[in-house]
Amino acid sequence: MKRLGPALLITTALVSGCTQQQQQPAPAPSISPSPSTVDAVAAADGTDAKACEDGRCQILVAQQSDFALDGKFNCDGILITFTAPKEVEFDVSVQDGDDLHATVKGTGKLALAYGLTLTVEQTGPAGAVLRVAPAKNDPDNHTGTGTEGFSLWSG
Repeated sequence: MKRLGPALLITTALVSGCTQQQQQPAPAPSISPSPSTVDAVAAADGTDAKACEDGRCQILVAQQSDFALDGKFNCDGILITFTAPKEVEFDVSVQDGDDLHATVKGTGKLALAYGLTLTVEQTGPAGAVLRVAPAKNDPDNHTGTGTEGFSLWSG
């Protein structure tokens, strides 16, 4: 039995050494700050509002933008005004009636009865990202939403 004693001590020391190496903490991963989505707004068509003239675009409205529709969707044109931090106003020049005005606070959309939807996808200090797209909307009513408020009036 005395012969097994030293061998047992050596085995215990080796196992103990392995255990200590496994218990050492792993190095902490480096964490870099991610850019804030509110600060980093970007749009596929940049700030070129003329890209919206066919009724399809994604633009950044920094202050004010407008585009002509030349009668498409029963509208002559749309003026968009961004007011920081989260308000977008739409002034729609309608061909056969009173002009339409809407305000979206936060993100949301204006769905025109004429088959066009204007969606505020994102807002931030640099402006608002607006997507314009044809859509099958209620042909009798203009509607809209806003995560922080929505208003709609004509005149």
